[in-house]
Amino acid sequence: MERIKPKKSLGQNFLCDKNIARKIVDLFAPGEKDTILEIGPGTGILTGLLVASCGRLILVEKDVRAVGILREQYESDNRVSIIHNDILKLEFADIVVDNRKIRIIGNIPYYITSPILFYILDRRQNVSDLMILVQLEVAHRITAQPSTPDYGILSVLTKTWTTASFLFKVPHTVFYPKPAVESAVIHLVFDRERREITDENLYRSIVRGAFGKRRKMLRSSLKSMFPDIQLKPEKFSLDLNKRPEACTVDDFILLTNEINYVLNRKR
Repeated sequence: MERIKPKKSLGQNFLCDKNIARKIVDLFAPGEKDTILEIGPGTGILTGLLVASCGRLILVEKDVRAVGILREQYESDNRVSIIHNDILKLEFADIVVDNRKIRIIGNIPYYITSPILFYILDRRQNVSDLMILVQLEVAHRITAQPSTPDYGILSVLTKTWTTASFLFKVPHTVFYPKPAVESAVIHLVFDRERREITDENLYRSIVRGAFGKRRKMLRSSLKSMFPDIQLKPEKFSLDLNKRPEACTVDDFILLTNEINYVLNRKR
């Protein structure tokens, strides 16, 4: 595998252990009918394993140096498309063929994990699943259960639309350069069918606002978020004396829908 000098500005820590790469791809289990999007393939340690098994592979790479290497290797393969772009600027609807959902995999820059995750959640109608390498701490936050210390915004928003699984830890020694933190592989499957959220923007605001004051009861944080309306605890199905870490996804959806009803009545 050809090496390029990692750019700190791009948050590059290249996976360089073939055994870990094989383990990731084996768990991902690409199929011959799958359309797979790889985020940040770099010089292609996962790419070579993916292309051997999938039907269509889309490589999205921001670093022009890596794009050049990938083109040398795969440009003649009509199953592979190489896109020189930032994943946060790519419209998934433009690459979907025959309404077939895409599968996403990648070793992503840790400093933009949350933006990438939220970007994909917003385009979930075009995605079947996502397997990514993330910082270990973030992996625990994404897969955390209610009433645990790691449970928070990432936990709730991913659990709203996915089943999130913690697969395995990855030591810092298998990257070049070695990051200061341990990593983990997680798998998100977009299979949740929730009750309707009447206003998704409001839902996200309430989740973020509640965990922004996670030590306070909901009634206190809601009063700060909605100072112009009178929120009477007895009018809500959810106990507003609860703290956010004790609330399930369904609790937040119920709360959002009831607050949205109050807001619409006030208009």
